[in-house]
Amino acid sequence: MELNHCHVLFREFMKAKIWFERTLEKEPIFQNHRLAYFDLGSMTLVIEDADTDTKMTLAFRTASCDQRFKELVAEGNEVIEEPTTRPWKVRSAYLKGPGSLTLEIEQQILEEA
Repeated sequence: MELNHCHVLFREFMKAKIWFERTLEKEPIFQNHRLAYFDLGSMTLVIEDADTDTKMTLAFRTASCDQRFKELVAEGNEVIEEPTTRPWKVRSAYLKGPGSLTLEIEQQILEEA
């Protein structure tokens, strides 16, 4: 099996949709009054209007954790944890997303030659 898509539920769907458009820097490939589909390359993220928020962490790879972190903070995102180099050779940071969502941004640390 191969992961195709996942659904993330939000009580404040429109606020979440706007947040994803700004954060992902892309428009949904489909949307209506209760769903928005974002093409993320190897999978699709579906955000959905609901009576509850999904509690989860969405992790995204980036070329520069520190730079993207600064950009997201400048856009008003709340910091959970600043960029930190991890023992498993990544640099990652955590920010508060809409609803109960945590956004993780991660940069792979390449071995020095």
